[in-house]
Amino acid sequence: ADRARHALGARTIASRRCPVLFDPRTASVLVGELAGALTGHAQYRKMSFLADPIGRAVAASHLDLHEDPFEPLGLASCGFDSEGIAGTPRAILRQGVVEGLFLSSFSGRKLGMRSTGNADGFYNLRLTSSAASGDWEAMLRMLGTGLVVTEFQGGKTDPASGNWTQAIKGLWVEGGEVAHAVTDVTLAGTMHAMLTGIRAVGLDVERQGAIRTGSILIDDVQVGGRA
Repeated sequence: ADRARHALGARTIASRRCPVLFDPRTASVLVGELAGALTGHAQYRKMSFLADPIGRAVAASHLDLHEDPFEPLGLASCGFDSEGIAGTPRAILRQGVVEGLFLSSFSGRKLGMRSTGNADGFYNLRLTSSAASGDWEAMLRMLGTGLVVTEFQGGKTDPASGNWTQAIKGLWVEGGEVAHAVTDVTLAGTMHAMLTGIRAVGLDVERQGAIRTGSILIDDVQVGGRA
């Protein structure tokens, strides 16, 4: 009900570059894009914007991404995949550096590596950050003046280049307070710039399927609105 109420009276804004805060629901989409680029299928087909990623820094240095197939009551918990290979709790990203991929037996052989037990996709993922953050209100104060993204309305990511565009609905924030709802706006950038530009991950954690993350604040994103 609150989300619907806050969307009333939405209007567009002028094109600009500004900080953008993704609420937990939309932030999970960004985490999913990162995980998708680290699958064995994307890697061996050379359709990943993160080519040969093991040991490379691909995101802000305060970020960690962990996978846990044995999380109690996790929506993506499982003892083993459809090939009978067990997963293991592990770091996928540590301080922004890639430590692991999501491999089946087939994709592992293609890459000269062993299966990680991910023939059916990734298990429970949790994005965390060592940078200062807070609850939703604290994240709005950190945003200051900028855009909050509450809904994606259509767009795409080029898997090979990482070019990213999305039409969105959201909120315009001034001085850490919501000023009005926003619609008819697009965001554009590259996944690499967005991942390295993450300033904070909020403590307002929500679970969307296999992914848990708080809101994500990115310092500088191109916003397309009225001319």
